[in-house]
Amino acid sequence: MKEGRTDLRTQKIYDALINAFSELLEEKDFEKITVKELCEKARTRTATFYNHFSDKYDFFSFMVTQLRHNYLKQSEIVYDQEHPEDYYLSFLKNAFAFVDHHQKMITHILSDQLLSLMMDSLSQEVINEFEDHLRKDLNDESINIDIAMQMLLGAMSSCVRYYLSHPSEKTKQEILTQFSKLLQKLKA
Repeated sequence: MKEGRTDLRTQKIYDALINAFSELLEEKDFEKITVKELCEKARTRTATFYNHFSDKYDFFSFMVTQLRHNYLKQSEIVYDQEHPEDYYLSFLKNAFAFVDHHQKMITHILSDQLLSLMMDSLSQEVINEFEDHLRKDLNDESINIDIAMQMLLGAMSSCVRYYLSHPSEKTKQEILTQFSKLLQKLKA
């Protein structure tokens, strides 16, 4: 993404592009989406798009970062040092909400190896966020933070994958209930 200001007008353009791209990704594969088509759907000029992004890959990277940032921010709101398990449970709830809202888009992204690799490389922000919280929450030198972080992220990732293959409200609630119980037991 090209550097620039993020005033209200620019933010409106970003929001329109993200919404349009999300809708297009629900209809078709990433490779079949053109910048021209994206701009038409977002009701913005192609020149405006190129003032902010070098190509659709650059935009996709920006979009994923924005979506991830919004979901991390939502989880951060519930963080309380007395009850750190609420943060991790909130993060998993937000992941389920994202899956529910963008299921077709996720299916198209997962079917494209390049997009999957891009998303994996963009996950560093999530890893950093978890590491910061685990250092605060565990506060125990006998626990290897890197390993604990991989265990927690792996568990959440597996829960989301399980939910994707068994998409029902009952399954989601059961996963959240069991995850909450596990966090409570670990706290004790």
